[in-house]
Amino acid sequence: YMLPALESQLDALRSGGISQKLFVICDFDRTITRFKGLDGEPCDECHDIIFRRCAPSETWTQAVDDLWARTKIEFGNLKEKPVEEREKLARWWWGAANDMMIEHKINKNMIQEAVRRANTVPRPGALELLQRCVDCGIPVLIVSAGLQPVIEEFVRQHNETLLKSPLLAIHANTMAFDDQGGLVACAGEDDMIHFQNKNQIFRQCRTYFEGLSKEGRSHVLLLGDSLEDVRCLENIQHKAAIKIGFANRPSNDVRDYLERFDAVITGDRSMEYVDQVMQSLLGEQWAH
Repeated sequence: YMLPALESQLDALRSGGISQKLFVICDFDRTITRFKGLDGEPCDECHDIIFRRCAPSETWTQAVDDLWARTKIEFGNLKEKPVEEREKLARWWWGAANDMMIEHKINKNMIQEAVRRANTVPRPGALELLQRCVDCGIPVLIVSAGLQPVIEEFVRQHNETLLKSPLLAIHANTMAFDDQGGLVACAGEDDMIHFQNKNQIFRQCRTYFEGLSKEGRSHVLLLGDSLEDVRCLENIQHKAAIKIGFANRPSNDVRDYLERFDAVITGDRSMEYVDQVMQSLLGEQWAH
């Protein structure tokens, strides 16, 4: 699905030197990764990978179950709650998850195996598309409410070359480890990223975006699976934006997505359409 105005937007962007003007902002969970894994079950998201695939203590599983039980009570029907209350609940949940991981002594060495054991797989063509972007000199920023070490390890296991590119940046919730690999701190409230505050990305990454502006990068391609992902663009200087959404769930209303995105991909499909958009913008440079 695409808005009629999208083609005229693409026409306006098809100008010389587009690769010097473009940058990419991309969500991680259910955007770079698929909605469902090869086992047919929903892919583990970043926190799920830690919650389900690590066993730091005998009481870990019970602690995770207790957090989810309390979450169900606290959240209730989240969509019906005022924005301020949703933001408060998001801060509570991310903080509670951080405290739980620290208390049960999650170790950095557990993450590699947890990512390997997870059912999480890349969306077909996703990492290849980001690799081609950096090969064309286009900066890519992965923005996620997930966990930075988990995302880094996932990319490393599936495309280590991409992870090493100086044009790839990842902005997610940080985890600090001691010399023995034990988790001692997570992103504080000012630096925390959750599903309700992606409009804070400019504040949190001001130096990064100011650098892009100095390079003359004023056109952005944004990829995300949540209606909130488009809020990443708030306060970021840009002349033009192409926003492509992934409505993975059958329950997702495409009409809601088309109110925020220029094009919507349904049904957990590949990155083929995004690849076609890039081909139309960059022409032979993308093909090579």
